Amino acid sequence: MRYILVFLFLISSLFSFDKTHLQKLKETNSCIGCDLTNANLSGLDLQKANLSESDLSGANISLSNFAFGNFWGATLKNVKGINSNFRLANFEGSIISNSNFEDSIFKAVRFQFSEISNTSFKNANLWDALFQEATLNEVNMDGSRIAEAKFLENDLRTVSVKDVLGFKAVFEDSILNKEQCENLKKENVVFKNTKCE
Repeated sequence: MRYILVFLFLISSLFSFDKTHLQKLKETNSCIGCDLTNANLSGLDLQKANLSESDLSGANISLSNFAFGNFWGATLKNVKGINSNFRLANFEGSIISNSNFEDSIFKAVRFQFSEISNTSFKNANLWDALFQEATLNEVNMDGSRIAEAKFLENDLRTVSVKDVLGFKAVFEDSILNKEQCENLKKENVVFKNTKCE
């Protein structure tokens, strides 16, 4: 019985965050390269937090404030980030997959060179966000506000953009499917050297 308990403890520790890393984040508002897998960061004010190159896979970051935060090179897989504030945060080079960011604020966020897949930004505020040379696969932006956002050098054919508010959003050197183009033309978006296939 004792061996079973030790085994279960070792297994559970493999899939949970480092408590010292979480404490460091809460005390200093910075945790670079930290293990925060499955951490509960919901409801926290972490404005200007530096989480560069940290692993937040499985974390709950809903109802939190990460405005001006730095997620450069961070990994966010299976993250729950509903109704949070990421205004002016940096997600450059981040890996985001199987995550839910519905109803969150990403105003003026930078997603250059990010890899985003199977993730929902439904009804999110992506006003003036920058997606440059980002990889976007099976991303849901339905109902989101992408006005004045910039999509530069992206293949967006698997991104859902139904019922978006897209006034003056720029799609430059990008690829869209015909349905997306028809939806976006109604929103007075700007197409520059963009293909509708």
